[in-house]
Amino acid sequence: MESNYTKKFIRFLKENGVFAAFIREFYNVSQIKKREKWVNDYFHLFRERPTNSLIDYCEKIKCKEDFLQYAFLWDKSRQGDGFWRSLSMEWRKYCDYLK
Repeated sequence: MESNYTKKFIRFLKENGVFAAFIREFYNVSQIKKREKWVNDYFHLFRERPTNSLIDYCEKIKCKEDFLQYAFLWDKSRQGDGFWRSLSMEWRKYCDYLK
């Protein structure tokens, strides 16, 4: 079952018009491999090892503010590092607002 923050994150992506771009990058094979490496290297950031599912990833990462941070390698995406960094900062502000 999706948590409230997972639903809010998906809505945040849709409201910012980037849901399709995010999904394309999140499920890109090379990005999945990078995310799996991060999970292995930074396992302390996760409650459990997530599957490749977006919902499972969001549910198992400990800090909701990090949803974008460890989703994929930003500089390898079509939009680039600056785009996702800026969006990640907006997501973090939104999370602070929700507290």
